[in-house]
Amino acid sequence: MQPLSLADVADLARAHGEDRFNLFMKEFVDALSHPSRCTPAQQQSMILREPVLLTQPMLNAFLAGVAEFVAQRSDVDVPAWAVGPDRFLREPVFWGRRPQTHAHMLVETPGPFRRRNLFCGYVWLHSSRWGCESVAV
Repeated sequence: MQPLSLADVADLARAHGEDRFNLFMKEFVDALSHPSRCTPAQQQSMILREPVLLTQPMLNAFLAGVAEFVAQRSDVDVPAWAVGPDRFLREPVFWGRRPQTHAHMLVETPGPFRRRNLFCGYVWLHSSRWGCESVAV
């Protein structure tokens, strides 16, 4: 099943293991970038439904950061669930284990993730598989 929403990503991660989260996100980005889903209304529909909370707070913050990032670039409202307290980290967290990349992540992380205390570096929410210019980051 290809995840067609962030809620689908969380459901799949819960059912098949949070260690597969990145795979499900890649599939979501592919769906998000499909030419049939390039309008603001279609982009909004993919972020509107609230994802279940996962056991890793970092993943909950990441899902909310993606929702806010997609909303900003599509010029639609950020879903209310994305600003809930469970979608923010109390302490800074760096996505990745190598301390050598922390400086890079501090500089490159987009605002929707940075304000959630999640430093993940540049976030590419576009699949080169499709030619959906309106959602290219």
